[in-house]
Parts: sequence; structure tokens; C-alpha cells
Amino acid sequence: LKLFKIAKGIRALLNTVIQTLP
Repeated sequence: LKLFKIAKGIRALLNTVIQTLP
């Protein structure tokens, strides 16, 4: 399923953004 891969990518992106924030 492609949706699962997309969700995983979005989650990783969000994780990176959260870590960048204070």
C-alpha cells in the first residue's frame, strides 16, 4: 500500500520539524 509509505514519510517529516523547534 502506498498510503502507508506516505504516512510514514509525513510522520518522519513532522518528527524532524518538532526536533528543530525549541
